[in-house]
Amino acid sequence: MQRVRMFLLAWLTFLPFVVSGQQAPTLQVTQWLQAPGGFNGRWSEMRGKVVVLEFWATWCSPCIDAIPHLNQLANEFRDQGVVFFALTSDDDMDRLNLFLAKQPMTAIIGVDSRRRNWEAFAVLSLPNTVVIDKDGTIIGTTFPQNVTADVLREILAGKKPQLPPKEGVDSDLEWDDHSIEWQDGIAPAMYAIIKPIKTESAGGWPRPGHITADGVPLSVLVQLAYRTDYLHMD
Repeated sequence: MQRVRMFLLAWLTFLPFVVSGQQAPTLQVTQWLQAPGGFNGRWSEMRGKVVVLEFWATWCSPCIDAIPHLNQLANEFRDQGVVFFALTSDDDMDRLNLFLAKQPMTAIIGVDSRRRNWEAFAVLSLPNTVVIDKDGTIIGTTFPQNVTADVLREILAGKKPQLPPKEGVDSDLEWDDHSIEWQDGIAPAMYAIIKPIKTESAGGWPRPGHITADGVPLSVLVQLAYRTDYLHMD
């Protein structure tokens, strides 16, 4: 019988992010939400403005925790030449709209169902924040909490502050294949192993008979296992 493994790992990875100082890749979005009329997401439209580009997901608890902070910045820098984007791969519009009704985001939201921007910006974990200056040059990639009002003021003034990089330890997504020894020598058909973590990123990898997740609450594991969302859970 095929085993079903559900587990959490304490991991943050060293990732090959886009290089500071290079021009930001073209945004590839299938649909924009909360955007002004005629908006197309071209960098030429943002010339002369600082851009905070957030990669997020409705199931990512650290992403959700960062929304109030980003909303506060967006309100503080309204009409001051700072634009906030929030890119998600969730193309279930009903679920996305229900989420936004419960948790508003003060940002232009882009839907990228094919995750083309994830590849272009080398995004391998969430949340992931890319800060871009007024000339379309990448300042750096970091966690959202590292983008502060002081950082944005420096960039608006033409400076290029050093953003703390996303760093951590390597993960071993196959650790249970070689570290678990059952006392009776028989592995159960289904089991769950859960460990406390302090990661600042989150991710899930559902596969047939096997779910790997990191940095997510138990409710998200249930959503992954049953292919549902938090709006349909009590």
